[in-house]
Amino acid sequence: MGSRTLTANRAVTWNVVDENIARVSTTGVLTPRRTGNSTIIATCRSTNETARFTLTVDPLLLYQSPRLPGFNEDGTIADDMLFNNWSRADIQGKHRRIRNMVRLYNNLARGPDAVFEYAQGLATTFTTQNSELRPVAQTMFQRLFDGRGADFRNSTLTNNVFNHVSTGRFMDTVKDVLLDYLGQNNGNFAGVRNTNSSVRRTLDYTRPRFNDISDNFNGLRITINDTWGNNIELLEFNQNGRDIEIRVLVTIYDHFGLDSDDTRFVEGILASTIGNGDGFAAWYVLQHYSGTSNRHNPFISYFSREFTFSTRLNN
Repeated sequence: MGSRTLTANRAVTWNVVDENIARVSTTGVLTPRRTGNSTIIATCRSTNETARFTLTVDPLLLYQSPRLPGFNEDGTIADDMLFNNWSRADIQGKHRRIRNMVRLYNNLARGPDAVFEYAQGLATTFTTQNSELRPVAQTMFQRLFDGRGADFRNSTLTNNVFNHVSTGRFMDTVKDVLLDYLGQNNGNFAGVRNTNSSVRRTLDYTRPRFNDISDNFNGLRITINDTWGNNIELLEFNQNGRDIEIRVLVTIYDHFGLDSDDTRFVEGILASTIGNGDGFAAWYVLQHYSGTSNRHNPFISYFSREFTFSTRLNN
């Protein structure tokens, strides 16, 4: 979104069919207002001839976390998105729970389904204080086991994410950063993606996390834990004098997968505190063991919600 001059020819009359989408001045300056499609009509005053073209206003990306979905900041694949990357030799150096799950996986009498039962048991263990997320967690484990790999979205999980105190703090920061930028730049978002590094660090540092003690059994730690990143898109911009109102789409994303740091859930103090180390060991084996008969690959979860913010510019 941003003003654009269509022409400086004053012998042309400009009109836009839907002024909720955009406005055009008498001199041809086009100002998008919100996402959508409309038609621009140019009329030659001397001949009354007209020309039309379709205008499409796309969201304006205001902020993108340094880490894109599925990747580290340097562009390499995120560790928790890797799968089938442990050989039998690699397994020998892992915790006994993981070695036991490999033996169980290779057991012809029980095999992959038995290991999956241990993994999916995590969905029950860690949703004891929030039963509405239990079927969501079970669905996510089933998706992992089936190896679908497609992006995951769920309205119940999204509601829990945005109703959490951690996300509330993050959204307070988002609001402050965006409105401060508008105030410092006279209501203009041009160049907002090139904001200074301190702003980027602030937004990344305050990203939602669901790893407090209170999150252990509410379903958010097992389904998300620490979010991977987020982005913010401008959907609508309205200005009336010094008063500005913006509508933005905030998208938070995370990986449903385990990396090497997550071995703490299998062994050590954290495993003893949280429990169900066998379940995490089963998840590890399903995702990482190269000897699995099928691909049990991780996937990316997305949580999106629109917000409206308003401010008044200083004189």
